[in-house]
Amino acid sequence: MRALPGLLAVLALVASSLTALTGLTALTTAAAQAATRTVRTTYSCASDFGTQRTAVRISADFPSSVRRGSTVAARRVGFAVTVPKEYVGYLRQFGVRSVSGVGSRSAYRVGSTRHALTGVRLPRTKVPSRGALVLRGGGTAASFRAPAPGRYAVQVPASFRARLTVYTDSGSNSLDLRCSLVRGAPSRIGTLTVR
Repeated sequence: MRALPGLLAVLALVASSLTALTGLTALTTAAAQAATRTVRTTYSCASDFGTQRTAVRISADFPSSVRRGSTVAARRVGFAVTVPKEYVGYLRQFGVRSVSGVGSRSAYRVGSTRHALTGVRLPRTKVPSRGALVLRGGGTAASFRAPAPGRYAVQVPASFRARLTVYTDSGSNSLDLRCSLVRGAPSRIGTLTVR
């Protein structure tokens, strides 16, 4: 389907609410061993319609400590993003029936070591007839072996790519985003102690 400039401009606005799509930190563990940490930060996302800054709240469950050499297993991570009702109203005006997305080139850090976050997907989600749109999705955080004893900062992805797609009765339109943390924005979600 040929891209409609107005629809893509609205998609760019909605994208400003969706940058948490790949803004995930992994390391989820069993609830008895983990604690939830949260960081509020800001990403700047560029598209064909310019650059927009977006405040993002990222939460993750991970242990406060692990033993040296132990493997922190790969695991599924999830996210939920709320698109404000005013943006959802724009989607409805353009006949958007549903939204989906994929993320790529994303990694979280433990100390200075990057670990991949893959398979990030936002399943096709119906646009509600009124109110906000809650989007839920997930990905997989790569496993890693605990490094030498010490304290390591766990950091959210410094950058990522995303493709958002909106679906109408006559087809679909997509928008590519290139996102990175704003200079000086918080990136540390917590600390992992290796014993």
